[in-house]
Amino acid sequence: MQEFSARNIWHLLLRESDICKQHLMPLLDACIASNHLMQDAQQIETGLLQKAGTPHVSRVDMGRYVHFLGSEKSEARKGAKNTLYALGISALPYLESLDLATMDNRDQQKHVADAIRDIGRRYTHCEDAGSRPDTVERALVWLFEDPIVWSIFLKRADADLRAIALKELQAMFPHSTERALQIKYGIR
Repeated sequence: MQEFSARNIWHLLLRESDICKQHLMPLLDACIASNHLMQDAQQIETGLLQKAGTPHVSRVDMGRYVHFLGSEKSEARKGAKNTLYALGISALPYLESLDLATMDNRDQQKHVADAIRDIGRRYTHCEDAGSRPDTVERALVWLFEDPIVWSIFLKRADADLRAIALKELQAMFPHSTERALQIKYGIR
């Protein structure tokens, strides 16, 4: 039996669309009304490709904000926290990629974990704590900053799509060589 997994449903739908159509969607349809998920995934893919070439959130700046979350100065921590929260779901892919266990500063670990939780809640919940449905627009903002999505596109057969994905990864990681990005995110 072959297994397919991904960090979230959008990664899975983008990476394994044929398998999802054949096996996952019938299962989800039996549980929930999921008829729009494949259509949403296609709209997300189209939207990501249309958005390609626009600036990404600076990962260097994000690293600086995370560093300041561990500062002893409350003004620095507050400023970094406010900036991260203002970035909203655009900040989540970077924050979620951090290994909190490797951070020496316990306060920094806590502030990063809190930011992930709080920004995630804002993304998925209304102010009254009631759940709101995912939208293509919100998913686009979030997934545009996620290198895993561009990695999915980098592994596709379409050479033009691979070139776009590589350019987006280079924009996200400007100090990485094309070869390093191919090794880390491409077909191994």
